[in-house]
Amino acid sequence: MRRYLFVFLSLSCATGLRAQNVPDTLRWKGEEQSMYSSMAGYMSIRERMMLTEINRMRSNPALYAEFASVYLAQLEAGLQAPPTDLTLIVKKEMAPGFYVDDTLRGRRIFEDDIRSTRELIAQLQSIPPLPPLVPDPCLYRAARAHGSFLQSAGDLSHIGTGGSDIWQRINSEACFSFSSCAENLVAYRESIRQTVLDLLIDAYVPTRIHRKIMLDPGFNKAVCAEAGRVGRYPSAWVMNLVH
Repeated sequence: MRRYLFVFLSLSCATGLRAQNVPDTLRWKGEEQSMYSSMAGYMSIRERMMLTEINRMRSNPALYAEFASVYLAQLEAGLQAPPTDLTLIVKKEMAPGFYVDDTLRGRRIFEDDIRSTRELIAQLQSIPPLPPLVPDPCLYRAARAHGSFLQSAGDLSHIGTGGSDIWQRINSEACFSFSSCAENLVAYRESIRQTVLDLLIDAYVPTRIHRKIMLDPGFNKAVCAEAGRVGRYPSAWVMNLVH
């Protein structure tokens, strides 16, 4: 049995000069609309949109390579004159389970983003379509409960109520058996499409673990719970995946 525990992506910009969001253009295909409608009983509109967007990426990686190319062009334009007051804070793992804030500034931010985005584009252009992720109300309860805990704690963490890890949280709610699980935490972007791109680009995370999870063909169930503001982090999300 596999368990994932990894550093989460957290982006904080001091100015508005960072590359802008890739627009959310929502043109549903028939199967996307059907899955979107099936979540209506327990997921919000934005939560349904997020999972549908992830499935769009998995079903057509080459299309998402085009979205990433738009973002890359914006980054490359910004690199010509990077603002000195641009700041990004990431979580850096110093020891298993122990994280500290690492602050990046100015040109280094653009260079790291550009390197990771180019890498992502090449990967998306080379992989076949992936199976869709099917939502589940029991899995959603686990994600929703962890989001509420994070709000009360005021910080993003994979450690939950009573010191629980992702496996324990999902297992306590699951109405089904599973052999592997993963959790992505991400914040700061209002745009759904840009949030998905951030997880795929996975800049400043050497293992690219968020990207690996998003592109893992083995996962077959997933949910997205929007936690909103968590401490200093706006637009936070909890994403749980299993198979």
